[in-house]
Amino acid sequence: EKGEIEDKDNPPIEYGVFEVKMGAQDFMPATVTTSICLSQESSDTGEYRIVELACQHQSESGSSDNATDSEAAAMYLPGTARLASGSLRLFQSLIDDDKEIGQYPLLMARVKPGNTNDDHVEVDFFLTTDTEDWMPDSVVIEELNSVAKEICDALNGDQFEKTGTKADAEKEILNEIFCEVASSSDVGACTWDYISKLPAMKKHYAPVMGDNFRDDVWKLALERKPPVKFTNDVPHLSASDNPLKYMSSTLDSMLQADSPDSSYCPKRDVSIALAFLKTDGWKQARRNPNLKQHRFLPRTFSYTTHVSASQSTNDLGDSLHPFALALLLRSEEFKRESADLKEFEEIKKFSDSCSVFYQREKLGKLLKARDSMFVSLIFDDDVSGQQQSNLDESQNILLLEWGLETEYDGKSPPGEKDIKTVETRPFTLWQISGKNGELDITLTVIADLGGALNRRWLKFAIGKAVKSGVVNGMKELKDVLLSEEGAEGLEQIEEEVEKEVFGGIKAEMTPAQKYFFDEFEIR
Repeated sequence: EKGEIEDKDNPPIEYGVFEVKMGAQDFMPATVTTSICLSQESSDTGEYRIVELACQHQSESGSSDNATDSEAAAMYLPGTARLASGSLRLFQSLIDDDKEIGQYPLLMARVKPGNTNDDHVEVDFFLTTDTEDWMPDSVVIEELNSVAKEICDALNGDQFEKTGTKADAEKEILNEIFCEVASSSDVGACTWDYISKLPAMKKHYAPVMGDNFRDDVWKLALERKPPVKFTNDVPHLSASDNPLKYMSSTLDSMLQADSPDSSYCPKRDVSIALAFLKTDGWKQARRNPNLKQHRFLPRTFSYTTHVSASQSTNDLGDSLHPFALALLLRSEEFKRESADLKEFEEIKKFSDSCSVFYQREKLGKLLKARDSMFVSLIFDDDVSGQQQSNLDESQNILLLEWGLETEYDGKSPPGEKDIKTVETRPFTLWQISGKNGELDITLTVIADLGGALNRRWLKFAIGKAVKSGVVNGMKELKDVLLSEEGAEGLEQIEEEVEKEVFGGIKAEMTPAQKYFFDEFEIR
């Protein structure tokens, strides 16, 4: 049993209850020890204080109706004790006709880590042991000295390394740390696959956790992930339906869903977007097998391309990954490169994977400035709620962005009295899948240019311009990803994710835990 005890004005006390049984050896009977281990860390110094003390133990045979009063009394810690040469000696009688001895040892320790650049740890021990009352003091003292020496030798000498104790402990601790990361509600199979392949992970932590750590951690994380909300409140879309008609349309509606009793769940909006792709409103474009056009909705196209890291002169390695590309496409830098923006601001952050942004383009010579308040959502999940279990399969991720209604259409934004804007509500869905640097990328757009550009008499000309922009934009994206500029962008994404992941881990750690974690980076 493990748990935590609140300690007012101090860090919580962690506890664990253990039972250890040892078989009879030579002339010594079998022993059983039930103990509780308490530990508390100083939030200021990282010093650990540990106490392990025995609990009362009662064996099944000792609790039988045939047990005598003396036998029953012998199963509890005797009240007789004496100090022998600096060691506290506890007298213990035999239990149930010499078949088993209940032991009641006590251990107290103080573990104080050194500085980050100081490769040592100070450990103070106070040990007691219980032995048969016929044993001489010299034997007891020798036993205590032997135990203390074994502990010190294990911590300082080769024995701790050779037996695998240290390696096993480090592996178990790191598995627990990264399981907490992988079991987060924002982390799906694709995200964890990317995190597990980060340069810092492969250099510092993977060698300790072993070759199968990716699958081991993910398997454990799936068992611990919180229940996933599933919604079947998804309308049926006909071939002529615009998905924006059914998706979350205002920030207020999203905030109401994100009440104290619940949280905004993107599954419904994602399900509607995916249902839109499956309607029979799509037709294949002539002379371009990669392009589809919607039969009913104007300025609506879908284009698919394939990107292979092998075609790049740069060593992209694991950096060309679906999750990395989703982050790149969502970044402010990419938005500003794609449009001449006057303003870009995060309005509301629902989670690490879902935010609402406001952007406004610079004022044109003849046209009003176009603005948009839009949701940007990275979805690393399955709408059915079933997480991908096999990490070796092709990884899939979605980047869904769609415009919200605002009250500023044709009016001045807050703080901008002399500027009139035109509200736009575009729809963009990026579907990215693949592994080992081989990616399939599909972009689906419903362009909303706003104002006069949406009028019927410009429909044909604007439609051709949007179509050309989608095709040429996807070709340019492919070229950029395989260029030196793309390699630098993907490397920057790696650095930012490493900072976010490992910085977030350390921010949640106590001083002693951080000392342990940092050690892997300076080895």
